Amino acid sequence: MASIASQLQAIKSALGSTPESTRRPITRPSVLFDAKEAADIDLRAILPIALSGLEHLTGVDERFARYSSTLFSQTSLEVNREQQTQKENDKLNKSISSYLRLLAGYLQLPAALKTLEYLIRRYLVHVYNVDELLLCALPYHDTHAFVRIVQLVNLGNSKWTFLDGVKSSGAPPPRNVLVQQCIRDTSLLETFSNYAAPKKGFLHSRTVVCFCTAVIVECLGAIPKLDSNIVQRVVGYVFDSLNPDIGADRDYKAGALMIVGVLATRATLAPKLVQDLIIFVARAAQHDALESVDLPWLRVTVMAIISLVQSQSVQEFRKKPLMILKDIRDFSGVLSVLSSEFNIENFVRLYVESLVDCSTSDESCHVHLIETMETLPIKNFVERIVRKVLGNCIKASRVTDNPDINRTGIWAKKIFAAIEKKYSCELRDAIRKFLEESEINSVKGDSTSKLLSLVFDESKSMPSEISDANIWFSLDHPKAVVRQSALSKIAKSDILKKNTANPQKFINMQDAIIRSLYDDDLSVVQAALSIEGLAAISSPRGLLKAYDDLLVKCTDIIHKGGSKASKACDVAVSCLEKMVMEYQVHHMEHAKDIATVVFGLLIVHPKTLKVNLKALELAKKIQWDFYASSPLVYELTAPEVKNVPLESIASINMKNIQAFAETFLSNPNKHVEWLADCGNRSSFSRTLFLLIVLQALLIPTEVLDKQVNLCQVCLPALKNEWSHIQPKGDCIGDEISIDNLEKCITELVKHIFNNDTDALNARILVCIFWGLLRVQSSYVKQNSMIDAGENTALDDLFMYFITSPDNNIFQKHLQYLVANCTGAPIQFISKYLVDEGLSAGVQAESLLVLASICSLLRLFPSLIVPLSHENKDVRSSAMKFIEGLSLVWQRLSTSVSKNGNNGKFPMSSPAFGVFLESLANQKAMISSDARFLPAYISSMLSPSQDLMVPENLHERIDQPTKDAILNFILHSSLKLSPYGKLMVLSALKGVGSILFKAEEVKSLFLYLLDRRSQHQSGHDSKQILTTHETQILCLLLEVLFAVEDQTNFGSETFEALLKALKVDGLSHEDPVAVMPCLTALQNLQPVFFENLKNDTKDKVFGLLISLFRAENLEIRNATRDALLRINVHASTFVKFIELVVAHGDERGNPKRIKRSENLNRDNHFEEYFGEHPVSSILVSLLDILFLMKNVNERLCLLQPLCQILSKLLSDQWISGIVCQYNKGSSETLDVPSFVKETQQLVLLTLKDIIDTLQSGYQDNLLNNGNVNLLINFIRSTEDVGTRNHGLSLIASLAKAFPQLVSENIIDLFVAIGDAVKQIFIKSLTDVAEHRRVTLMMYLLRTLGENSLSTVIMYLLYTLIERGSHSLSKHKKSHCVLSLSAMSQEWEYGLAVNMTGQCSYKLWFPCLCKLLQEIKVHQKQVLLPMLHLALQFILLKLQDTELRFELEAEEAANSIQNSLGTLMEEVVLCTVSVKDKKGDISGDILKEVRNNSNTVLKIITGWMHASTYFKGITRLLEHPEGLVKRKTLGILCETARVNNMVQNKQRKARKLKRSSLSTALQVDKSSCPYFSELCYKILELIDRESDTSVKIAAISSLETLAKEYPSENPAYSKCLATIISHISSGDSVTSSGLINTAGSLINVLGSKALPQLPLIMKNMLQRAHLVSCCPSGKYAHGSPRTDASLSNQSVSMLLSVLTTIQVIVQKLGEFVSPYLEEILDLVILHPECATQIDSKLDVKAADVRGLLTETVPVRLILPPLLNLYSSATKCGDASLSLSFQMLANVVGTMDRLAVGTYHTKIYEHCLEALDLRRQNLDSLKNINLVEQSIIHTIITLTMKLTESTFRPVFLRTLEWAESEVDQSTSKRSMDRAIVFYKLVNKLAEQHRPCVFCWKY
Repeated sequence: MASIASQLQAIKSALGSTPESTRRPITRPSVLFDAKEAADIDLRAILPIALSGLEHLTGVDERFARYSSTLFSQTSLEVNREQQTQKENDKLNKSISSYLRLLAGYLQLPAALKTLEYLIRRYLVHVYNVDELLLCALPYHDTHAFVRIVQLVNLGNSKWTFLDGVKSSGAPPPRNVLVQQCIRDTSLLETFSNYAAPKKGFLHSRTVVCFCTAVIVECLGAIPKLDSNIVQRVVGYVFDSLNPDIGADRDYKAGALMIVGVLATRATLAPKLVQDLIIFVARAAQHDALESVDLPWLRVTVMAIISLVQSQSVQEFRKKPLMILKDIRDFSGVLSVLSSEFNIENFVRLYVESLVDCSTSDESCHVHLIETMETLPIKNFVERIVRKVLGNCIKASRVTDNPDINRTGIWAKKIFAAIEKKYSCELRDAIRKFLEESEINSVKGDSTSKLLSLVFDESKSMPSEISDANIWFSLDHPKAVVRQSALSKIAKSDILKKNTANPQKFINMQDAIIRSLYDDDLSVVQAALSIEGLAAISSPRGLLKAYDDLLVKCTDIIHKGGSKASKACDVAVSCLEKMVMEYQVHHMEHAKDIATVVFGLLIVHPKTLKVNLKALELAKKIQWDFYASSPLVYELTAPEVKNVPLESIASINMKNIQAFAETFLSNPNKHVEWLADCGNRSSFSRTLFLLIVLQALLIPTEVLDKQVNLCQVCLPALKNEWSHIQPKGDCIGDEISIDNLEKCITELVKHIFNNDTDALNARILVCIFWGLLRVQSSYVKQNSMIDAGENTALDDLFMYFITSPDNNIFQKHLQYLVANCTGAPIQFISKYLVDEGLSAGVQAESLLVLASICSLLRLFPSLIVPLSHENKDVRSSAMKFIEGLSLVWQRLSTSVSKNGNNGKFPMSSPAFGVFLESLANQKAMISSDARFLPAYISSMLSPSQDLMVPENLHERIDQPTKDAILNFILHSSLKLSPYGKLMVLSALKGVGSILFKAEEVKSLFLYLLDRRSQHQSGHDSKQILTTHETQILCLLLEVLFAVEDQTNFGSETFEALLKALKVDGLSHEDPVAVMPCLTALQNLQPVFFENLKNDTKDKVFGLLISLFRAENLEIRNATRDALLRINVHASTFVKFIELVVAHGDERGNPKRIKRSENLNRDNHFEEYFGEHPVSSILVSLLDILFLMKNVNERLCLLQPLCQILSKLLSDQWISGIVCQYNKGSSETLDVPSFVKETQQLVLLTLKDIIDTLQSGYQDNLLNNGNVNLLINFIRSTEDVGTRNHGLSLIASLAKAFPQLVSENIIDLFVAIGDAVKQIFIKSLTDVAEHRRVTLMMYLLRTLGENSLSTVIMYLLYTLIERGSHSLSKHKKSHCVLSLSAMSQEWEYGLAVNMTGQCSYKLWFPCLCKLLQEIKVHQKQVLLPMLHLALQFILLKLQDTELRFELEAEEAANSIQNSLGTLMEEVVLCTVSVKDKKGDISGDILKEVRNNSNTVLKIITGWMHASTYFKGITRLLEHPEGLVKRKTLGILCETARVNNMVQNKQRKARKLKRSSLSTALQVDKSSCPYFSELCYKILELIDRESDTSVKIAAISSLETLAKEYPSENPAYSKCLATIISHISSGDSVTSSGLINTAGSLINVLGSKALPQLPLIMKNMLQRAHLVSCCPSGKYAHGSPRTDASLSNQSVSMLLSVLTTIQVIVQKLGEFVSPYLEEILDLVILHPECATQIDSKLDVKAADVRGLLTETVPVRLILPPLLNLYSSATKCGDASLSLSFQMLANVVGTMDRLAVGTYHTKIYEHCLEALDLRRQNLDSLKNINLVEQSIIHTIITLTMKLTESTFRPVFLRTLEWAESEVDQSTSKRSMDRAIVFYKLVNKLAEQHRPCVFCWKY
């Protein structure tokens, strides 16, 4: 009842109605009617509608008929599903489901909807059969009927929920929605697959199948990764569709194949699934073939199998699918068609290989395999097939008494025969490769071939050595010896002679023999040539080609030389004999071919002498008329054959060439074609052919007709030969003369042996053409009455010469032909001018020949010289000559004007006649005025037009013609004398820059400049420029400077310009130096300068700076004028100022290692100024800057000028300039004058610039630093004039920058008041002593208390100055005493009393300022001042008030900054006095250093750690390396004494004493500053270029790590950087780095583990660079050859060993990967093993002991035992050490380790005991080695029990008594000796077990 109630409720909810008792239904579900309309239609009215639809459907498909009596019967009206039992409903559901599946194919028909309407109304299928209904409708998802059906269904929470959108929107869903839902819900995909799958009794319609297939395929294609779950959901559909038992139609199969294709390409299928799919698809293909389905359908099925196989990487075909596919009709043909369209090579390979495996046992497979190989392309895997076949044959041959061995051979032969039809080469290669690999792997050399022969030799009637197997497996064997042996056997058997009646039987054999002629091994070739009868059965063409190729190959080998040359010679001779004596007999028709092959060998060559003589001998036996008619020479006496001189060889060649030439001349028409063909075979053949032709032309004869005929016959062949040669260059054969051709041919024959045969042949051809011309000339002379037009050979030669691409080579030939071979040259040439059939090029070249006759026109350029002469008569005579030239031109103008070639000869141009005519017309003007011609020619030839030349003249002569005429004039005139060149160039000067377009002019210009430069450098003093050459250079410079646009000029022209401005190295009165320079300066215009490139501008300006103070007055004035003309930007001045300053910095610090950028600056300075001193360049630059008031952006010069001013205050910078000046000059620089002049120029220029500014200028051009610099400068200068200039500049600054000056007014007043102070202090001598303190304190209150340091400084300075006179009177040894006495003077006491009147808070900071001011202002007396100042500071540090206040923590904190500053200043002062002794004894310097160290010690004790570390860090940032080194030294010293201070403090605390000094500790407050200090030191190591600073930094970092051990992160970073630099520095640096790394590892411990691989690599690499190892992994790693060790090497090795010791201690458990390398170092290397150095010995011993104690036995034992072989090579010391270490390891072993390793160790020792017998050269002291080995054995036996010791001892006894030499059966005496030594030691140590050896 509950079930019925739920069903009723579902129906009600589906109908959307209330119970019948309340209201009647308003709507009903319907697919035909509207819902409201359907409510009014009774069910009985719908049944007839459904029956009519059913009737229509039955007409379409008979299967619908059966439902008329069930679902649509009249009784169905009474069916009520709600009232039926479950069994009845199940039966009904089954019927409805089958109907809906059938209806799914026809739902698009209206009749189907009629029946569906009844099902909905009667059976409520939209409620109870939702899945079947939706699946029935889904194929029509894009129709409105589907939408109506979905709207009827309650989707609920089912898998159809995704259709809710369709239900609400009413829009049909596209198929993409279904596909995406299948991707999200794979169960839906499985639903489609199961629904569409065919059943035995039911098949879906095409519509349903196509729809479901499309959804499945699209879904599989869209899923990113197809896993096994998805594959399993669709694979059932595939299997059912392809199952022949079900009988699915083609639609199902098509869908299944589509799915298979997608799965094959997009999923990785299980191998079993792949094989199952292959079987099913193959069955489908077989079924289709049996059913006679069309071929395209079969191809589709086969392609599915191919896709599966190739995409899934199938490795084998199972037999079942293979047999199925085999039985398909014409399967090979199907595959053949597919292979032509698609790439199915992998499938075919797998299919054929599988067939090979199956064909051994299945004859049908064998037949199909043969058919398949003949049909399909198998070229790429022939080797795999052959490998399988031969592998099966090998297996068959190894079976004893195999009855099927013959069948296997027949099987294999058929396969090979099928392959050989198409792939014979591949078959041979595969067999050879198989044999080669098999022979390599086999034990016996020829076993594989013999095994295969057993299989293949099924017939015993034929000798085994010449059977088919012999051909395949012997003649093609990879071993040359086997191939040679097989050929020898064939030769001995005479098998070819015996069976010549049936040569087809031996077709494989004769092909293999011919292939042997191409063998790389000449022994094989020689064996092949020994076979008789080959010519009778072989292909004539193939055999002759093999002979030809063999001769060429042997000839090449002989020419190259080497060990094969002799064998090649013998083979070539045998080949010739075989070809001529045997081949010719059988093939007489090929005599011509034989003669052609031999032709190239008929020239005797020293290397191929034997072959050439044999060829000459056999040539007579060739049935060829050319050889038979020629009396050849080929015999030599026995002594001559061994050592034939080149003259004899040349004589033989000459005689034979003579013989061939005579034969050829007798009938050239008969032989020329054959000879030409022979010549085309090789370069040697071509040489012989050409020499024969040449000799034939030179044979003396009275009748020239034959030679004339020879000319006509040979000319076409000679043209062809010239085209093949392609000669290089236009100068070939220039030395050849027509009169000495006989001598030329003799020389050419001698040069046959040269390597460049192409050049030789080109020369021979040139001689031949001369010979042709000589024959023609002789013929014309003998037959003078013959018209030249009747001689066609002359016309052919003429046409060939003028049309040849290499006609420049034939210019002499052409002239000779026209002049000597034609009776009337003009008449001969004229026919080429009037014949319209000739090309324009031929006519133009003919005119050139004609023009060359009139070569008088070439004299015109030289006439410009007399035309420009000062004498009028000379000019008049020259004009008459011009008139004559013009008349000559007019006579030739008729032809030349139309056909001239302006490119090569401008005088042949019509415009040249106009040019001559115009000059002739100006006869009067040119004769009367010498200046007219240059102006007229320039106007005529320049691009611009003016009134001097008529306008129509410019129209008649275009610009290209003008350029050509100008180039012609220049080209000719530049060959004249210097005077002639000068006159012509002067005349053409007006054309301007066009002159430089001519390469000759540019080359001349550069040449003259180079000559001047060479003279300037002194390299070529002999060839000084003449006056005319100097004038030419000046003229060209004027032309060059007149050019505004420099873009057309190359870099070499600009370089030439710079050369012209250089006068270094030349006398200032030398015209060669002065004139070009003056010309350049005078013509340097602003436009020209502006158009120059920036780098060229800078170089020019640099030269102007150098010339500004030149010795020559004219150059100085010209330079000044040029500078005033040009515009120079201020940035250029800035650049040169920086360059000068930087150069001075470098010179001022010569000990500093310069960086690359400094070197570049140095190079730039020398590039701009050469060897000029910096001092002169600086003064010149400042002079120019002060002179040029119009410089753009002058304000940007303020900072550079201030920089110069600061440098002038630096003694180091000035000393560098002085040093550079003294090196380059013999004179000494006047330093005070230079400094004074430079300072005044800087001050004047600064004032000049600042005066241009308005008051209150706002831009930040200057800063407080600049004003302070100026104030310090005023205070430091002693020159009154310079000080006044400085004060004047201050006044200008006050106008322009009042705010800036006001900010520094106090310092300014101090500077002004310094003089007042000096005067005041000097006057104190007249004041009573008790009033001095009062007056000075009053002065301090007036000037300010900050001036205390200045007052003290002046007091000390006054004391020094007053005592300087007395100091000079004493000896240097009394200087210290005198200075010490000064502390008793009143000035010193006054300073002490003054500070005593003040609080320490006032005078303590002044101590720093005192040192600063002394360094700045008292440089001349720096040492004495510092001496007194440090004494004063030491005195004040003992002040009671100061010490009392320091005990208070607050006061100690407030004074820390002053303490840090004082420390810095003391360090800087100490550095500044280094090496500045002057006239004072070095004791003062020592006293100053002692005082400074005392001060540092005191203040360091007062400083906090953070203050100290900050001060040290600031000092390390100082640019000077000396300061850095001093600072690092102080840091190390402080760190070392830190422990001592701490100990003192402990003792003081015990005694309850207080101490102001505290130990520096790295605590929480100072840790950041300590890290910063470490990073700064690390930066010095990483970037500092000064090696000494870097070494000091490394040492200090090591000291910090030792003295301040902590877990500071800075140490880890330091370690990484230190390790990376170990392999990059020198040995000293690397040694320090390694020590530092060890200290850091000692501190870091396990935190250093990440850096362990790199440090071991770099450290051991460094060690092996200095250590010699005779063996081991790093054998010969060191380049050192001597036995001694340098100190650096010892230091390096000690560092390495120390660090290794630390690593083993701290990281012992991690060193196992490096044990082998460590042991290699401490045992094998002689430095650590042979007591070369005691320290090294001790340290190496420590490392060895630590290794044995720290490293576990299981880790150290393998590398130690592996070291044995290397140790034996290194010597007895290393070997003894290795066994000592082994003994120590044994001593540390516990019982478990002993039980594990004792056998291995004992066997190792037993092996080593045999060293005495081996008697190695490396072991000099074998007793020492044996002692260490026996000691190891004793140590081991002490740990063994009796049960474990007895076997090893018996093994020792067996070893001692064993026979070493098996042949003599003798025991080794050496073993006996060692054995008894061992027994003695055992007896000493094992007395209780002394007799155990008896067992």
